[in-house]
Amino acid sequence: MSLRPPAWYQLRATRAQPPGLAGADAASRGGIYQAALQQSEELMRAAGAVGPASRPLLLFYGLSQAGRAIVAARSDAIEVHESHGLTLERPVSSGVLGVVLVPKSKGQFPALAGAVGSPGLSTSVQLGGLMAAIPELAHLPQLGDNWRRALPVWPSAPDPVWSKSASSGIGATTRKVPVVVVFPEPQPSSVEELRQALGLYPVACQVDPSGPSWK
Repeated sequence: MSLRPPAWYQLRATRAQPPGLAGADAASRGGIYQAALQQSEELMRAAGAVGPASRPLLLFYGLSQAGRAIVAARSDAIEVHESHGLTLERPVSSGVLGVVLVPKSKGQFPALAGAVGSPGLSTSVQLGGLMAAIPELAHLPQLGDNWRRALPVWPSAPDPVWSKSASSGIGATTRKVPVVVVFPEPQPSSVEELRQALGLYPVACQVDPSGPSWK
């Protein structure tokens, strides 16, 4: 049985041959990618060796350097950002989950969002809302019922179903992947209720609820 190498081993290998635009521009982007990824790994490993009082600081800058590497590999423009791209609304809430983050038009956060094809943030949002939107964190009981949570989605079949698509042109095909979606209570009990529930999630617009089943 073969064991998959740890993620840092795989990422470290890309420093020798940077991906994307960083590989095409070794003199500038490639150097940024290599240095940022190395610092990210070192900061993340250092965070595991210190206590909880200092760990968040190292994790933050480790994540920041990882984002810088992604921007070097995928963004159209390389800029020196003077801000993180996010700020806190004043006064700061006494509760961590209630802290309001205000996006800026420029900075590292919007640059990273653009590099990965994400629309980013257009309005202020509470930290709890962001955490609830992350599938791996959506189940945390500390979030309560204050924010809409990410829906667990799992493929229910190993292979997608391919079908002809008349709207996409001659010979075009559409790929459909059967999935299982777990809704919180109360769960949808009809196709119409299912469509309404999916309508609350913008990225679920491509979900076809035809022929669903409930358990």
